[in-house]
Amino acid sequence: PNLEEATVSLRLGAMYFMTGFGCLVGPIMSERFTTMAAPKTILISCVYGFAVMGLGCFGMWYFDSFHCTTFFTFLRAAGSCVSWVDGLVLLQSFTDEK
Repeated sequence: PNLEEATVSLRLGAMYFMTGFGCLVGPIMSERFTTMAAPKTILISCVYGFAVMGLGCFGMWYFDSFHCTTFFTFLRAAGSCVSWVDGLVLLQSFTDEK
């Protein structure tokens, strides 16, 4: 087997893992700071999610190291999923059932 192909496969797997791990950890972390009794906290969490997603994209662009890229991939995925999940919660809570 070609060693370079194995390295590329492992790196691709690491990127997918960090994306999935970010999508798991992000909403769990933001849940500690949000409550349905105060929907403003969910909105603020969405805004912070976009900020973290932007930081992740910037870090992926700025740093050349693979380790940095995987870390910032984690941040980007965490921010994206926080915005996605909390945005859906807001839509479902303020939309009529009709």
